Amino acid sequence: MKAELRWFIHCPKESLALQAKARIAQILVWALALPLFGCGPSFAQWQSREIIDAFESAGLDVQDLRVLTDEDYGSAPAVAREGISFVIPAGCPCDDGAARVFSFASRPDLNQMRAYHEERARDLYSVRVFVKDNILMMITGDLPEAEAKEYERILNDLE
Repeated sequence: MKAELRWFIHCPKESLALQAKARIAQILVWALALPLFGCGPSFAQWQSREIIDAFESAGLDVQDLRVLTDEDYGSAPAVAREGISFVIPAGCPCDDGAARVFSFASRPDLNQMRAYHEERARDLYSVRVFVKDNILMMITGDLPEAEAKEYERILNDLE
């Protein structure tokens, strides 16, 4: 410690300024690099069950909960951390009133699933896709828009 202190006392001011700039640069590099190595804040903020609980707390219709298995994904990429299927019977003229909530460990996984379902929603089936943080929610397009917006509102209000 004494030698270190003595070194700082005898160094010119320019050297101290350069050292300070170098140290700041090192800190910035680490701050930017840590998330790349999985050491930053977690992307996986929510679990599917927390979303379902929020819907139920808001008085929204959520019935016949079922944890999704790999077979439930069909041809969709099975990249979700976990997922739950549920039924919204009230106000839905459709056969099953199906809805699904998925949570993801990474943004690329979420984006892959989102792209898959949004592409098929344009061409093959009617579904609404909502995203909040690491959550992707799909609700049948047969559900009246006003009711679908209520589920979306609760999802977006989560903090």
